[in-house]
Amino acid sequence: AVDYITKPLQHEEAIARVNIHLQLRNLNKQLEEQNATLQQEIRSRRLAESALRLSEEKFAKAFRSSPIPITISTLSEGRFIEVNESFCCLTGYSQPEIIGHTSAELNFWVNSDNRTQIIQLLREKGVVRNQEFDYRTKSGEVRTVLFSAEIINYGGQDCLLAIPNDITERKQDRAAIAQATQEIKRLTTLDGITKIANRRRFEEYLGQQWRKLVSEPIPLSLILCKLENFEQYNNTFGYTAANEFLRTIAQAISQMIDNSENLAARYDSEEFAVILPNTINSEAIELAETIRVEIKKLARSHPQSEVSKKVTLNMGIASTIPSGDSSPVETLIIPAEQAVRYCQVN
Repeated sequence: AVDYITKPLQHEEAIARVNIHLQLRNLNKQLEEQNATLQQEIRSRRLAESALRLSEEKFAKAFRSSPIPITISTLSEGRFIEVNESFCCLTGYSQPEIIGHTSAELNFWVNSDNRTQIIQLLREKGVVRNQEFDYRTKSGEVRTVLFSAEIINYGGQDCLLAIPNDITERKQDRAAIAQATQEIKRLTTLDGITKIANRRRFEEYLGQQWRKLVSEPIPLSLILCKLENFEQYNNTFGYTAANEFLRTIAQAISQMIDNSENLAARYDSEEFAVILPNTINSEAIELAETIRVEIKKLARSHPQSEVSKKVTLNMGIASTIPSGDSSPVETLIIPAEQAVRYCQVN
């Protein structure tokens, strides 16, 4: 500095020294900025590592304590790397018995193709949600699970994160509810005395068959059967005997209906109805005659009857091809009822 002040320098040398000084100052500033950036990156990395450790600790804690079974297994083999206690409870195995083994070795899948299906779905969609499968426990018990899974990178390799949620009891409860509902429905459409279809079921089924056949040129027939002077029979033999005889009549009619599409029902107190899909009038008349003969064979005494000393039936038959321009009431029920009344008069 002394030399710079005391000795005269050439103009070019002075400029060069100034430039060097500026360059050194800029370089020092860049180094300071780089150092600050590096320090910031170090702090950010430390924060990220801390957050990652915290996240991993939270995941591990949630994994271990989850009430839902969770597993991590290799994608290629299905070899278990991690399982939680809930999964052990589901399968009946301890963690040492599971870790390092494949699902095939432990015979978990009731259907061995299920895992292949899951892997295929994962490769197509990336995730599997709530697929229902049967799982086998250590004791051999078969449990039903809703299986959800996705592919993750774990320890540098593709793995399967799976949640097999046990729904065995829930499924059994649903089945029991469905069965109870079906039984309730059956009981609400069943006549309490005769144990065949009641009037409600008769009307429901007749409507169903009408709607089904309305678009096809297929006939539908109806037979109505009425016990003659049944009120006098009830008065003579009593309520219990009358009900028992109604059951006998109902079962006799039901046994003569060999087609599963046909339906026998209690139409009124002493009346029965037979719905005959895909049946022409002549076939309905033939069946009605068979019913009349079978009831006659019962030879039930009816001393107070004004017609016969044995129980007899009045029968009305109607047949039609359903169409959208008419209804089963006007084309089947009313004509059959009129035929029954005509029998009573004559």
